[in-house]
Amino acid sequence: MRRLPLLLLLALGLAACAPSDRDPARYQFGVSGDRPAAGNAAADPELRAYLDWKVRQICTLGYRTIKTDTLAAEDGKQIVDLDARCNEYTPSLDIADSFATMF
Repeated sequence: MRRLPLLLLLALGLAACAPSDRDPARYQFGVSGDRPAAGNAAADPELRAYLDWKVRQICTLGYRTIKTDTLAAEDGKQIVDLDARCNEYTPSLDIADSFATMF
């Protein structure tokens, strides 16, 4: 009787590790920021850093940029929209790699 909960927990844990089919488009998201309209090249590095910060708040293992769009806005501004997809987590049993990333 004591083994039953342990076996159920083990079965549940193994089922959670099973691969599943994913639709890549479903895991794409966007972040945006505004900048002054054309003529201010200094705003680009600041905006890129801001968009990178926003994406890194969501994607803890890094991300891939899918596309970047620039849209017109009011009051002499532009909206920069960055579409990204987070890097996937891949489970690993490599203990040396785990310790190397901890310290």
